[in-house]
Amino acid sequence: MASGRKNDILNAAEKCFSRFGYDKTTLDDIGKMVGINKVSLYYYFRNKEAIFTEVVNRQADEFTGSLKKKVEKESGCREKILTWIREGFTYSRGSSFLTQLSMDTLKKLTPQLEELKKSSVKKGIEYFESILAGCREKNEIIDCNINKVASTIYNVIYSIKDASYMRAKASLGGMVDFEVMITDIVNAVSLMLDGIITGNGHN
Repeated sequence: MASGRKNDILNAAEKCFSRFGYDKTTLDDIGKMVGINKVSLYYYFRNKEAIFTEVVNRQADEFTGSLKKKVEKESGCREKILTWIREGFTYSRGSSFLTQLSMDTLKKLTPQLEELKKSSVKKGIEYFESILAGCREKNEIIDCNINKVASTIYNVIYSIKDASYMRAKASLGGMVDFEVMITDIVNAVSLMLDGIITGNGHN
């Protein structure tokens, strides 16, 4: 967790990225907001890409903490997982400046974004495992390999997401219909959960 001056830099960078976009934000912009020069920023971060990566990681951690609180309020395996899906995609629809990046910038940031994706996938699967493990202890689901189930659910979610984006890219409008995408994901995951939820689970 960042603290002190480093945290100030991340706060400033988040404001700059949101206001100007990643491409137009300079290290000078970030430095001015914090009250230090560009050279001093290199003491904390090696470049703008490193600042960006940490800002996105911090956004993700803050959102994940908030999302988990909402999920924990739900009862039953189905509602916990479906809440994670609905709330997660509602957030990603436009809350992060990741959605504002140009194709050129996305290509430039591919290594950083790939690392973020790997980390996100790992954390997501582990969280699904924890939900399923809790449900199994309460006999809400059958005795099954929760790692395989969690991985499969996660793969289904993001296969449908990727397919939705590919269809949008191929169409004239180029816009993803988020409501349709979320409905497709919820329906597919619900069918999977139907196969493991017992009579003690919530429907």
